[in-house]
Amino acid sequence: MAGQTRRGVLPLFSYAHFAEHLSTALLVPLLPFIRDAFGLSYFQAGLVLSAHSITSGLTNLPAGWLADRVSLRWMMGTTMAGVSLATLAIGAVVGFWPLLFVVVISSFFSGTYHPVATSFISSYFRARQRGQALGIHMIGGTLGATIAPIVGGLIAQALGWRYAFIFLAIPCLASVPFYLRLHLDRGELPEEAAGAAPAPSGPPPGLARSLRPILLVYALSIGMQLITVGATSLLPIFMVDRRLVAPAYAAMMLALIRGGGLLGAPAGGWVSDHLGRKQSVIMSLAVVGPLLLSVVLLPVGPALIIAMLALGLAQQFKQPGMQSLVVESVPRGRRSTALGIYFFFSAEVRSMMVPFIGLSMDLLGVGPTFTGLGIAAVVVSVLALAVRGRV
Repeated sequence: MAGQTRRGVLPLFSYAHFAEHLSTALLVPLLPFIRDAFGLSYFQAGLVLSAHSITSGLTNLPAGWLADRVSLRWMMGTTMAGVSLATLAIGAVVGFWPLLFVVVISSFFSGTYHPVATSFISSYFRARQRGQALGIHMIGGTLGATIAPIVGGLIAQALGWRYAFIFLAIPCLASVPFYLRLHLDRGELPEEAAGAAPAPSGPPPGLARSLRPILLVYALSIGMQLITVGATSLLPIFMVDRRLVAPAYAAMMLALIRGGGLLGAPAGGWVSDHLGRKQSVIMSLAVVGPLLLSVVLLPVGPALIIAMLALGLAQQFKQPGMQSLVVESVPRGRRSTALGIYFFFSAEVRSMMVPFIGLSMDLLGVGPTFTGLGIAAVVVSVLALAVRGRV
């Protein structure tokens, strides 16, 4: 905690990202266990995931607004405490409605993390380093999301799914005192504030006007997330019911997709710093669709493992470039607000799909639903290649 430097703060926030995802990434892989324990339908299972995404997305808006105006350290401390305590509570609930309520509370706190942390890191690193810094920060989240289904699946198999939520909430809770000791205010370190250039005269441009040049690439990015996150959210159930994989192994297979992001995020950050933000996003979108369709169609085996790893890499590849695009399109004092809007739409658009995917699985069947999602993702990839010269 001694040095408020790039070397000291970035690992700290990477750990925060790790601990936060270690807690919040358990819901999807352990959903087959929860479904069996509470007797949930596909629609109810999708509703639980949708409640998580909707609440998290809605929270991004006020969280981004507050991050431009209040102490960052208190927001970080409150966020990590709330996430960990709510995760502990998930391990103790009985019944569908109490589960839904606690998931909403957990999502309320977890939704504040990304606009706060991303804005802070973006304000501390210059443009030529920003993509790579955000990519390194994402390694923490990806590592947590990768470990969660593996360790959570093993704990659920040995002791029961409730213990997985209880044990994996501890790293998040243990991090709270560290963030309360940081001397940060409004996402700006003292050394950055001292060296900042004078603000230009006149009112800054509105957010809508600032974000207009990136609207097309952002819409394509959200469209792909709508499909891929919806599909991967219910992928463990697909593997259990369609591929006849045991629930614990289905939870661990999800770690393959998340594990691919360990390389994808820093690689995408490096490419966005050197080849351009928009080009790195288009590169990702072009390959995600075919990879998702491969994951849906391939039988369990080595080819499926490779496809899952590649899908995770491609999904995370675009995130540093997309986040940097948002940051660099708006004035400094509105970064957190703009990021709150970005994460809001990212969460809300995809959250609307999950219960409908579950309903489609109830009505049409698991196989046809996932095949349709894979084909839709390929269509978005084709569109991204078609408009790459216009972005």
